[in-house]
Amino acid sequence: MRSVSGSSTRMLEEGLSPSSVLKVHRILSRALAIAVRRGRITRNVATLVDAPWATATATATATEIEPLTREKARRIL
Repeated sequence: MRSVSGSSTRMLEEGLSPSSVLKVHRILSRALAIAVRRGRITRNVATLVDAPWATATATATATEIEPLTREKARRIL
C-alpha cells in the first residue's frame, strides 16, 4: 500500500501531470482487480489508497491556471 501511494507522489515530483498519475493509478487498480478475480492475489491494495487526483488537481490548479485579464478576455470574445 505504501508503494502505491509513494509511487503516485514520486511521479508527481518527477513532473508527470496529475491526469497522467491518475491514469496510472486507475490502470493499476483495474489490473489488480482482475488479478483478485482470477485468484492470483488476495486483495487489491490500490483500492486502499485514495486516488491521487484530489491532491494532484489542487496542486495543478494552484500552479498552472492563470486567469485572463479583461483585455485578453475581450480579445478572445
